[in-house]
Amino acid sequence: MIPEIQEFWTCLHSQQGDEVPYLSRQNDSLREEFPSLLEDVPEIISLAKEVCGNDPEAVNLWIGDDRSVSSCHKDPYENFYVVVRGEKVFTLLPPASAPFLHETDFPAATYIRKSDGKLEAVLDDANDPVACSITHFEGILTKGQRV
Repeated sequence: MIPEIQEFWTCLHSQQGDEVPYLSRQNDSLREEFPSLLEDVPEIISLAKEVCGNDPEAVNLWIGDDRSVSSCHKDPYENFYVVVRGEKVFTLLPPASAPFLHETDFPAATYIRKSDGKLEAVLDDANDPVACSITHFEGILTKGQRV
């Protein structure tokens, strides 16, 4: 197993402390960083190709459990999300909602594990900020939906 995934897998199943285990990779991470996993993934999803009219530009990998929650954000590309086990609930908003989401620029950072085992956010070298909304949807969802 890939060492980085092995460490994450151990953390995911330990459920100790207040860390939220979440493996998030961008920029075509599945094909670029974890090619050994590709034999378990179809090359394309036929529905995605039919809807988008082309092969995927990127195939990314996100792994988490029920402790991981995504912040309110907008994606610049089309998304097809596959859940292997469990569920992921999305709250989709129309583009006209953007002015009401209080989007703010934050510095880009990466979490690294320190020698004492704790995580530390380290600012990325790039000066490109990451736009995120500080809006939270807990408590405003309709009956029957979960966060």
